[in-house]
Amino acid sequence: MRLVALPYLQVETPPECGPWIVEMRGSRQPLPDVLKGWDYSTALRLECTVRLSRREILAECGLSEDAELSLAVRWSASSTNVRRLGSQVRIEGSRSLNLAFDVPAGTAGGRLALERLIVLNHGGNVRQSLAAEKPGSVLWREPRDDQAVCALEGDAARFPTDVMDFEQTGLGDAGGVWWLHHDLSDLDANPLSCLRIRINSAHPAGSRLVDGSPEASDARSALYWDVNRLLVHAALDSDEFVTGWGAFRVGSLGHTLEQLCRRLWPYQDARALRASRANDRGRFEVSLQARVGLFTEAAG
Repeated sequence: MRLVALPYLQVETPPECGPWIVEMRGSRQPLPDVLKGWDYSTALRLECTVRLSRREILAECGLSEDAELSLAVRWSASSTNVRRLGSQVRIEGSRSLNLAFDVPAGTAGGRLALERLIVLNHGGNVRQSLAAEKPGSVLWREPRDDQAVCALEGDAARFPTDVMDFEQTGLGDAGGVWWLHHDLSDLDANPLSCLRIRINSAHPAGSRLVDGSPEASDARSALYWDVNRLLVHAALDSDEFVTGWGAFRVGSLGHTLEQLCRRLWPYQDARALRASRANDRGRFEVSLQARVGLFTEAAG
């Protein structure tokens, strides 16, 4: 494990961090390992309570009473590559602080990770020689093993999936691993009736995918990228999708595809994406690999 030694004193006594609570569509629950029923059009609200002592923090970090400290939380989402400051609360005295923030619809996907921190806002006028002095210095960071991580069950995770031997069923070549069936003829239809993943159980990689083996991480990343890639290209090939952008019924196939594109390219619409692809398809493909997070640690 890599250890990072910072050139200033840090908090030695960690704060008491309570569990995260998530609110989705008006319903509250402890943050689970997998948040079922979530999709890319769903906003989330998260909150927790943290108990700490300002006096202990100042003493351990060599800071004076006029130093300004804050408790903060950063969140990140693996499939959108978004990292944001969720909430920041000033630390005053010894008490419980509440961290609460919103994750807007369309900004998250894949694995949602939450990291709590204690940050220096102002170093004060009197400090020990090894005390932090730059605003933004991290005095305490929640250990990685203690950070909350929740898998968001997006539309792709709920695709109907068939597991079969491709060669015996005559579905495809025995060397193939998966096949995404996608029918975009009716963009108002339920996506679950139009999208289906078929996995070749006779292929070693397919077998590992089905078993959920840790050794299948690269195969899962490739599958996640391939599904995203095929759906993006199919959507941009559809004139009905391009002209209907922004007007699809929530829960429809068109809306699902639009949310997929918005997640990957938050500031472009279908016409701009189609033009970008036509201008340089190779660059578009590279951008898609990066935005999906192909072969990154948390991809998919």
